[in-house]
Amino acid sequence: VEQVVRVLHSHETQREYRYSAAAILKKQIRAVLSASTFETDLQPCFCLLPDDHLKLTVVSNNPSVVSSFHLTLSEHLHSISNTAKFYFPANEEEEHIWRLLDETPATEHIISMVAYRQRYDDNFDVLCRIDTIEVEISLNNNQELCFLAFLEVVSKLVGQRHLFKRSLLLIRAWWVYEGAVLSDGSIKHYLPDNAVALMTCAIFNLYHLQIQSPLQALCIFLMESSAFDGAVSAITLQGIVPIAEGATSIHEIVRARKPPTEHHLLDADTLNNYMELFAAASKVPSASQQASVVADSPSNTSVGSRGSAGGRKSKPHLERGPFTVLHPFEASNMVTEKLSARRVAKLTKLLESGASQLGEVLTGVNENKWEAEKIMQGFFPTILSRFKDTWRPRSEERRVGKECR
Repeated sequence: VEQVVRVLHSHETQREYRYSAAAILKKQIRAVLSASTFETDLQPCFCLLPDDHLKLTVVSNNPSVVSSFHLTLSEHLHSISNTAKFYFPANEEEEHIWRLLDETPATEHIISMVAYRQRYDDNFDVLCRIDTIEVEISLNNNQELCFLAFLEVVSKLVGQRHLFKRSLLLIRAWWVYEGAVLSDGSIKHYLPDNAVALMTCAIFNLYHLQIQSPLQALCIFLMESSAFDGAVSAITLQGIVPIAEGATSIHEIVRARKPPTEHHLLDADTLNNYMELFAAASKVPSASQQASVVADSPSNTSVGSRGSAGGRKSKPHLERGPFTVLHPFEASNMVTEKLSARRVAKLTKLLESGASQLGEVLTGVNENKWEAEKIMQGFFPTILSRFKDTWRPRSEERRVGKECR
């Protein structure tokens, strides 16, 4: 299992390649929007998978920027698309990455496939590709930054040489790579990254005294989630809670949520602190709210409805679905994908199959300890075959004087 974690872990060359790609985009965003940009994917937590998208959020309270963020940025990126852009370290703090790689400080990147989409909450994301990396750029998504900070707190509390992060990496890898094979097609979009991360937080919150390795975490994750019945229960940070059949409001799940106990990893003070942090983070204007405010201003004769006082999400995902993962600090469902009965059945079958296969593997290991490593490798065939020798998916090499290894 540690071998699986090692081959998945982002190595220095990959991290610095993504760093330079993100730096190019941040520079362009700063030039056109005069705003700062931060990463919201799991790279800062070192839980990144090789195929993960690059996710950024632009932070600005300038009404003119917020109201037309997606139009202004997508137009600018489109104007420079398919043109090589070079990344040069801007200061001494950035130059260290090139000294580590011992190469000429210039990396060529090409931006392409620029577009934007409207989210379920009426906000917009700008989409593009930089080289072969898929990119998603949001606006004022401070909640994602807060969630990353929360994951760091959980990891620090767990300790044991970053056991939580190694476990999250293994769980996500099984879900994305092995799950795609077992389900005969990728269904990773059924559960977003943050939902899987929250489910991992939940098992550590409940079983942190029992979990001593990433394999144990994966085993408990599969056992818990495969036994989950979304028709009569919901997943929360405090574990699976029963809810009334037919209940549709997420607030009913919030009321059913169990309070923290002395046996939980996360105490009431920690949860209250992050509840306040998320409440403060939500008081940042969203593009949809700003557009409504501008439309209602005296100088504008357009008809529009005024937005609320603040908060990125103008329309939180309050609907209880057939697979509900309750956000620990907001009254919202973290699973935003529409899951039909057929999709739920496919998801449930995958989790049950994973739990069953892992049980058989562990039984085989106990019966034949001399072949333990070989038996365990059979549970992760896709990962080990695809990412052996630290290979990373990149169709063409743009780094100067460096092989893609």
